[in-house]
Amino acid sequence: MVSRVILNDNHDDDSKDLGKFGGILALGMIVLLILSVLLLVFGIFFFGVAGFFSLLGVTYDSVKVLVYFTGLLFVIDFLLEPISKIIAGLFSRSFHSYKRFIIRSIFMVAFSSLSFYITDECISGITIPVRTELLLGLIFFLIELVFEDRPKRVKD
Repeated sequence: MVSRVILNDNHDDDSKDLGKFGGILALGMIVLLILSVLLLVFGIFFFGVAGFFSLLGVTYDSVKVLVYFTGLLFVIDFLLEPISKIIAGLFSRSFHSYKRFIIRSIFMVAFSSLSFYITDECISGITIPVRTELLLGLIFFLIELVFEDRPKRVKD
């Protein structure tokens, strides 16, 4: 018995089978998935900020102001975090591990507090005392420290 394998020279893409409507639908679903992930991240960040504000007694005019504050804080922190890591790395280059950690911690708390301060000054419907900004900077640094990716140690 001889088995034959017939190769199909007509290599059609699956995307061509979808047509224009199917391609638009697939692109729309991908955009919707990305948008839902971004909204989920923003929502977690928003409720975290709202929770810390309620614990620390910070008042704001409306939820709309809090949404603006959270969005602007997210953008400012996104811009300031790489700068703080670069500066902390430059200053702590010649120190040993525990001193390096302390210097890095000081810079990260300072820049996180700075992002709260800048956002507070830009949004008029919310007022945060300076002590609370420093405390929030420390809390956000500790949260970042907990969720930081560290290499796992091998057990002996």
